[in-house]
Amino acid sequence: MPTTEIVFFNGWESSKKGLGRGLISFIPIFIFSSLYYKYKGNTSFTSVFFISLAMCSAIGVQLPSSLRESYLYGGSVGLLVSLVIVSHLYTIPDGQERSKVKNVFFIICITILCSIISTLTWKLSNKFNLYPPSYIV
Repeated sequence: MPTTEIVFFNGWESSKKGLGRGLISFIPIFIFSSLYYKYKGNTSFTSVFFISLAMCSAIGVQLPSSLRESYLYGGSVGLLVSLVIVSHLYTIPDGQERSKVKNVFFIICITILCSIISTLTWKLSNKFNLYPPSYIV
């Protein structure tokens, strides 16, 4: 079972690199979330922004040591966040759409999307040297 390391921002340099990793993951998450919620037509820009921010924060703090580890960690972030969103849907008043098939599809899509974005973040962060100096891949 792969293990991962989470980084602690203890200085200006590590904070800049963490912000860079966060931006790499925020941009595609925000774009896909915006497109999805625009398609659904019932969510505000603020909601999309905060969901994207939460997901990119979780992905940006990870220090994966391999592509597989990055993919699995991103998938676990996507699974957790999508389960929270779907669970929240069941707290809304009756009359709203609660299709179980759509919810399962949503969970699967978000899990895969976050895995891909986490992998993209890992690759681009290595390319642009956005990991701490002590971290060697």
